[in-house]
Amino acid sequence: MFLKKSLLLICFYFLQISAFLAADYYWIGGSGNWSDPQKWALSSGGAPAGSTPTGLDNAIFDSQSFSLPNQQVIIDDSTNINLMDWSLCTNSPELILDTNLFINGNTTLHPSMSVHSNNITFRIQFLAQSFFNPNGALIDCNISIYLNNDIETLDLNNNLLMSDSSTIFLMKGEFKTNNNAITSGIINVVDVDSTSKKSLILGNSEINLSIGFYALNIIDSNFTFNAGNSLISIGDSNYVNYLNSDSLTFYNIHLNFDTTSSQQTLKGNNIYNKLIINKGSKIKIDSASIHTVNDSLIFSGTCIDSVYLFSSNPSFAAIFNKSSNNDVFSECVNFHGISFSNASLTTYFSNDQGNNNNISFSTSSSVNANFNVVGPFCLGDTTFFSNTSTCFSGNSNDFNSIWYFNDGSGYYLNPPLDSTWISYQNDTNAHVFIQNGDFSVSLITTYNNFCKDTATTVVHINDPSIYLYTASDTNICAGTEISFEASSGVSGAEFEFFHNGISQNTPSINDTIFTINSLSNNDSVSVFAYENGCVSSSKPSYTFVVNPSPTYTWSSNDPDTTICSLDSVSFYASSLDTSYVYQFLVNNSGVTSYMNTPSYTTNSILNNDTVQLVVKDTLNCTDTSFMIFTVNPLPITTLSESSGSNVICSGQAITFTASGADLYEFFINGVSQTGLIPSNTFVSASLNSGDSVTVIGETNNGCVKQADEIFSYTVNPLPNVGLTFNSIDTTICSGENVIFNAFGASIYEFFINGISQGSASSFSTLNTTTLNHFDTVYVIGTFSGCSNYTDSAIFTVNTSPTTNLICDDIDAIICSQTLVNFNASGANSYEFFVDGVSQGAPSTSSTFSTSSLTNNQTVSVTGESNTCTVSQSIQFSVLPSPSVGFFSNDPNNSICEGETITFTCANADQYELFVNGNSQGSPQNNSIFTPNLPNGIDSLYIIGTALNG
Repeated sequence: MFLKKSLLLICFYFLQISAFLAADYYWIGGSGNWSDPQKWALSSGGAPAGSTPTGLDNAIFDSQSFSLPNQQVIIDDSTNINLMDWSLCTNSPELILDTNLFINGNTTLHPSMSVHSNNITFRIQFLAQSFFNPNGALIDCNISIYLNNDIETLDLNNNLLMSDSSTIFLMKGEFKTNNNAITSGIINVVDVDSTSKKSLILGNSEINLSIGFYALNIIDSNFTFNAGNSLISIGDSNYVNYLNSDSLTFYNIHLNFDTTSSQQTLKGNNIYNKLIINKGSKIKIDSASIHTVNDSLIFSGTCIDSVYLFSSNPSFAAIFNKSSNNDVFSECVNFHGISFSNASLTTYFSNDQGNNNNISFSTSSSVNANFNVVGPFCLGDTTFFSNTSTCFSGNSNDFNSIWYFNDGSGYYLNPPLDSTWISYQNDTNAHVFIQNGDFSVSLITTYNNFCKDTATTVVHINDPSIYLYTASDTNICAGTEISFEASSGVSGAEFEFFHNGISQNTPSINDTIFTINSLSNNDSVSVFAYENGCVSSSKPSYTFVVNPSPTYTWSSNDPDTTICSLDSVSFYASSLDTSYVYQFLVNNSGVTSYMNTPSYTTNSILNNDTVQLVVKDTLNCTDTSFMIFTVNPLPITTLSESSGSNVICSGQAITFTASGADLYEFFINGVSQTGLIPSNTFVSASLNSGDSVTVIGETNNGCVKQADEIFSYTVNPLPNVGLTFNSIDTTICSGENVIFNAFGASIYEFFINGISQGSASSFSTLNTTTLNHFDTVYVIGTFSGCSNYTDSAIFTVNTSPTTNLICDDIDAIICSQTLVNFNASGANSYEFFVDGVSQGAPSTSSTFSTSSLTNNQTVSVTGESNTCTVSQSIQFSVLPSPSVGFFSNDPNNSICEGETITFTCANADQYELFVNGNSQGSPQNNSIFTPNLPNGIDSLYIIGTALNG
């Protein structure tokens, strides 16, 4: 007990500290961001506090907060406060969520304010025990209830009005509506974890949800639901609706799932006091789910808005459990996979779509339309009707009937204020038809659930009325064809025409048109009509004044009316009566207006065209004459040429080809070159600049047309191309390099024996060492697209010697003063040279020897055969010989037997000692020798070898 008291004291102490630390922050300065410290003051209308409220502080909005209408407070950063009070604010402000707003205490809004979220995920979240007074404000954002612990409560202190797309999330703690009404999009109960408990206490509240109620897959021990005496209404045609919960007990549920979607759902095993499903609802119900109804079960469809209930899997029916048939109403419902337990269901005017159990589908009709027609059937008489319709209830007050007489009659609704024309008449027993003929009279009888039935009977009304019509004036010209059309207001009437009182036909239903072109002055035409033996009371008639036609003559300059296309034809007319006017037409279309001068010229007559002359007198009487023309087509003459360009070369032969005609005549500068010939080609190689070539084509029937193509040329002269070469004449040696130079053009192509040596280019030089005996060389030179040939050069090629030079030192690297022997071959005579200096006159001798070569000297030989020479050479590297020093330690080189003498060498890399011509060992690097010399006079020498060998 002491411990509990201590804890209470500690809690009270911390509450006192919190209360002491909490501050009231007042919003100032109109629109702005919540995180702006310049927008908060510590007193109403005070100076900026330089800080913003925190989770311990209170946010207050009063008459000093907003100076203009619709100013905005923007939650721009995640915000946590204690309480929030807008009750004293003015000017209809707006609270805008750009992020979440977390509230620990009481919240009061103002009736004129609104709350909006810029993102569907942003919300107002209540975190602690508090009350919430929406105070009539419009809230367009989500609300989350996630209190500190299970026993804390958010109490709703006033009606809550939210937008139709908003959601109330219940995640932890208790939410009590306290009998206040709620309008929202969704109520969503969520298990945020396995231990968070939540409670929803509805009391006597009216809950209106535009989208749905969701409390599915909630851990049973985590959720307490007390529906009280509440009414939950769900439905909005703009959304897909649902009631998805499991094992909940509701009080009254009203479902108005009126959209075309097939995804509107009713899920879970739930209990209802009353379950009402409105007309037009289309609901998918969890298969095998059980819906228990204790009081009333109402499926209230109509014939224009039926209810559609179907199992999510029709093989496993969704079950409605009703203990009795009392308080059950089912009308105009489509059932598919639905079962009733305990009590059976009788449904009326409904549709069995399969897999339904314990449902009786009544075959009774809601209404049967029927009527009798008594007569009479003459136009102007009153026709009587008898309405014999019946309905399901047997009470004639439960249906209404309207008549469609379909004769154009009707009435205005509420005249004279309402001018809406109503084409039907309310229930009546008599009608006077305003027309004659067959009328499909329909009686539409509608039951009080909008189910209808229609009865139709054809009623024929007789009227032998007669009308006679002609489009012509009664003052006509002789020969004018006049058509008369008879008609009647009744179908099936027969007609009889009269000319000057004389019948023109037996009365017939088909004879509605009468035509005559032989009327004379004062003639009359009239008609009678008959229907079912009734003759018309009137006999319409026309009497005519007939005037004579004009007299005239006309002709053309082509009497046989056979011409070529585009030929010009002139027409002339004349008459003794100078008052006549004339109009020319072609194929019944006027090409002139009426004129006093009777002439017309045209070159646009087509084959089978009809040229007409209409002559009119002062009485507007006319006469028409015509000529029909045969128009032979012009040849489709075309001309092409072979060069493909309008720039050619002097003397170039151009072939011109014509087509499209039978005969052709070619022209240069308008002067005929061929006369009219059957050949369609013409060749010219003598065209000059500015010349133009044309052709005319003529068909076998004499029609002529010049080709549209005219070819005119710029004729460039041929270049004067020349060729030179470096040889004195055309006699050369084989392998000799001949350099050819062309000139006189801009582009050159060289040929040897007619074979191109490379594509044409601007290079004017050709080098070759491969000319053979009697090879022919020439050049084609091109300038401004024109080409010309040079003279050909034909070469005599003498065979050159195959001079070769070898020596007895393979690598041509020798020591100074080494004797080298040379041997030449491949020619008839030879001349040897050392660095270009002749070593003797040419001779047949092919050998040469020398020991005096120095470094980098070149030995060459020139071999000559057939007056052709070929040289070969060898360049030598001559290595210097060492200057070997040889000394002894005995001044006079005279020693006794057994005495040691020392010899010292110098100026070489290796040394070899010879005594009396005999080597004393292989060459050595050591320069000192101490030989044992034999008695007598000994001869010693040293061979020294340098590093270069």
